[in-house]
Amino acid sequence: MIVNLWQNSWPLANAAEAIQALAAFDRLPCRAVSLPQAPRPTREGNIHACRTWIESTAAYLGLDACRKQITYGAMTELLQDGPWLVQINFEQGSRLLALVGNGRDGLTLIPPSLVPAKIPSTKLQAAIANSMERDVEASLAGVLEGTSLAKASRQKVLRAMIDHRLKNARVAEAWKLDVPASAKLWTHAQRAGLPKNLVAFLSAYGVEYGLWIVSWFLVGKWAFGGRFDTGWLLGWALLLLTLIPIHMFAMWEQAKLTVSGAGTVMRLLLEGSFKLNPEEVRYAGVGQMLARVLDSEALQSLALNGGLLALVAIVELIFSAAILAVGAKAWDAAGLLILWIAFTAGLAFVYHHHRRAWTSARLDVTQELTERMIGHRTRLAQQPLERWHAGEDESVAEYVKKSRTLDWLNTICLGLVPRGWLIVGVAAMAPAIVSESRSPAILAAQLGGILLAFTALQRFSSALATLSGAAIAAERAKDMLQAAGRIEPPGDPAIAVAADSASAAHLLEMRDVNFRYPHRAADERPFERGTA
Repeated sequence: MIVNLWQNSWPLANAAEAIQALAAFDRLPCRAVSLPQAPRPTREGNIHACRTWIESTAAYLGLDACRKQITYGAMTELLQDGPWLVQINFEQGSRLLALVGNGRDGLTLIPPSLVPAKIPSTKLQAAIANSMERDVEASLAGVLEGTSLAKASRQKVLRAMIDHRLKNARVAEAWKLDVPASAKLWTHAQRAGLPKNLVAFLSAYGVEYGLWIVSWFLVGKWAFGGRFDTGWLLGWALLLLTLIPIHMFAMWEQAKLTVSGAGTVMRLLLEGSFKLNPEEVRYAGVGQMLARVLDSEALQSLALNGGLLALVAIVELIFSAAILAVGAKAWDAAGLLILWIAFTAGLAFVYHHHRRAWTSARLDVTQELTERMIGHRTRLAQQPLERWHAGEDESVAEYVKKSRTLDWLNTICLGLVPRGWLIVGVAAMAPAIVSESRSPAILAAQLGGILLAFTALQRFSSALATLSGAAIAAERAKDMLQAAGRIEPPGDPAIAVAADSASAAHLLEMRDVNFRYPHRAADERPFERGTA
């Protein structure tokens, strides 16, 4: 395949059209605005002006453009995912390639004709670095002339030598297009593929537990019916073997969901920390900032782990209730399970209330200790000796008291809830077992449902405790999450290019400028007055 990059590339002045074409193909939300006209430095091929023009144009269209240097060795892996705008320097000048990565399936090239074309990443690499490969190949060809290698082996060795020699050579400059941090959380989740991973994860778990229940049904026919059939035994063994790949697939989707979700949350927290106003952090001490960092770090792990545990537990509880409802009367084992779940939710509410108080006490102790360590010299110089440790014992004692209460509740939630259900569920099945009012297969399946509910309640209790910590961490980190959603008004890309120009003169002159803090009355004296 011969790729004519010059004919399928975009002029620098048409960077806005190329960005719009990429956004439409990859379904990126793009602002519907009139496209700006490229300034003269961009049309002339000024490298610095082109960088500013592309990044400011992307921001003007409501997108984020992250600039990266592409090396020869990392090109095929770097361009595998997402839309990219790649700048290549030809002899006639610089041009832009609009590319969309399709994973291991190669790349999709969006030319000015807007007719997408599939292209392997290796072919694109060879087309971009063709001249570099020829120069290196000419210098290395003589090295292999005197060897006794076959022609095919010689080509493989030559290819490996070229890849090693050009591994760190810069071949192009690229911008990856993505939604800005101010986009909605659902948009970020869609871009990260979280809904697809979540559906695949829940579907795999549902199939796994469905097959697991069927296996219990088969075992019950033998255990209570007193019959042994080789065919059914083989079917039971096949069911258990089928569970292995399904469980592995579910674990793989869970890992992808965890990694992608954690990356999304951490990006929002990082962007939010950059967008915090000085007034929002001006009066926060070092201890408060440390507590905020700790909460931000714990938020993504607690929320994702607790959320996945809760989803798995809910799926298991649904299957358990469905099994227990087979042949059961009202307020039998299925009704008792629903009441027990409600009891667990009530305990979780009480636990969350006490954990919030415990977290506040813990962070207060951390903040106080940090502030005392920072101001230790000042305290030695200005505070009387008898006041050096005032209040320390009281705060630690309060923290210990709340820790004991929380540990007691935690023991009840993790110990009493699942084991108490095991006693209640078996007691509810006892009359049916004694009276033999149900078939052996149904009794075996319901016994499996009780054991499944026992495991589910263990996970559910642990998940509620984890989600409680995540909710408390989210309360303390909500200012950063809210700051990440702030939309910065985009400016004119032409003005951005002119402002970054080395020879740029003053773009705007202002006189008698007043500055006033937000929420300050208009008749109050301004903080500063001057000329810009």
